[in-house]
Amino acid sequence: MLRLGDGVKEGSLKGVGEDALRFVAVFPVGKAASMLKSAKGLSVARFIADTGGPNCFWIASAKALRHVDQKHKGRLLVSVDDLAKALQMPASSPWRIPNLSTGMSYLKSLGAKTSPIKKVSSVSDIVKFLLRDGSVVMIAVRVMKNGNVVAGHAIYAFRNALGQVRFMDRTVGRAVSSGTQGVYI
Repeated sequence: MLRLGDGVKEGSLKGVGEDALRFVAVFPVGKAASMLKSAKGLSVARFIADTGGPNCFWIASAKALRHVDQKHKGRLLVSVDDLAKALQMPASSPWRIPNLSTGMSYLKSLGAKTSPIKKVSSVSDIVKFLLRDGSVVMIAVRVMKNGNVVAGHAIYAFRNALGQVRFMDRTVGRAVSSGTQGVYI
């Protein structure tokens, strides 16, 4: 367990393979397979295009569904356009999502496995809900200014292959001039 990650640091394909074997040896096979599948999905989710506009729920959903390798009628959902087609909504102007409950009902209709929506007040609350099985947690964020809600935003949280909690925002995978892009700690 202490050597998990050493192979990746080595920077070679052989090192990555050694870490994969260490990982499988430490975790139960089913859990290891889910985590490896999730890691593969994450690498692809980073590059799902940000369509711009007030579509953060749909962008976060496309990234999250790709992250967990979600399929609908045998096809991977890999973009906002794929979600739009599956839900029979116009891709040029996806439906506005008034709250997480409404959004999650759409994802459920596509076969996504969901848990009951829970209110959180801190990052530690999110960490409690985040399993170590390759799943993700969708998060509705309220943007506050002077004590008032001025906007909403959607992101998702996940655990990386080392079990660390990370947050995926819509800007991951594209260049942004005003700020940092990436997966956030």
